[in-house]
Amino acid sequence: MSFSELMASFAAKTGIETEGSRGGAAFKYEDLIILLQEAGDLLLLRTDLGFIRQDAEKPLLREALKANFAGQGAGGAVFALNPADGHLHLQRYDRIRDLDAAGLETLLRNFAETAKTWTDIIDDYRAAFSDAENAADEDNS
Repeated sequence: MSFSELMASFAAKTGIETEGSRGGAAFKYEDLIILLQEAGDLLLLRTDLGFIRQDAEKPLLREALKANFAGQGAGGAVFALNPADGHLHLQRYDRIRDLDAAGLETLLRNFAETAKTWTDIIDDYRAAFSDAENAADEDNS
């Protein structure tokens, strides 16, 4: 099955419009945009989880690396830090030929739920470091 055939069967099953998605498509899940891109015979799912503050980067990336181990905490996806803007991304590759409309629907749902979990984790780190920064500012006053 080709990427365009997969998108057409996915659209027919779900009613989600994918027309014009030759080589790529995007879906919104809550406040995330999930990108699907054709990469030869592979399908790339990718989403931007947001900016990682430098003071939170080391502990958060350590947690992301732990989650990458055997895909246990990342739902089979991996994390990548965009060096251009400091944003953490979640991404995964799957063989297109192994997917059908139902499989893609499940894959997207699981990927989106994993991404949402990690945006919540990132928000917790932001809050913790912001609280620590505010407490330090109060102590210095």
